Amino acid sequence: SQFAEECLKHHNTLRALHNSPDLVIDIKLNDFAQDWALTLAGKDIFEHRKENNYGENLYVGYNSDPEWKLDPQVPVQSWLDTTPRRYDEISAYKFGEPRPKNIAAVGHFTQLVWKGSEKLGVGRAVSKTGKVYVVCNYEPAGNVVGQFANNVTAPK
Repeated sequence: SQFAEECLKHHNTLRALHNSPDLVIDIKLNDFAQDWALTLAGKDIFEHRKENNYGENLYVGYNSDPEWKLDPQVPVQSWLDTTPRRYDEISAYKFGEPRPKNIAAVGHFTQLVWKGSEKLGVGRAVSKTGKVYVVCNYEPAGNVVGQFANNVTAPK
């Protein structure tokens, strides 16, 4: 989909800043991500998939304007920061650590730029209440204990 392609493009722009190779869209991962996005939207819940061998980042957004369309950059950017143009998660990350002590605070960022991840799947679904759920899955998964220093590097 065009949404997935735009999401991929933004991923790769941000990954390039950290010397991480480009991801490629994977149809199997797209289906996997779409399945979970539909589940989240169907139940109107926001939680990670429990049985999951892939890396995963989630986003939920809402706008009361019925004409509103979610910009594919928004979910990806949200995994870096909570304020536009600010790297909240990156500022909390200590480059070179084998395992961050604050993984809950930096895990979205570290998965996004994880050098070892090669493939991306993107799913998007809208709930009855109008919330847009976005699921991104990564293969191989990132955030592997002991491998952070080699896979998450400081920006150029």
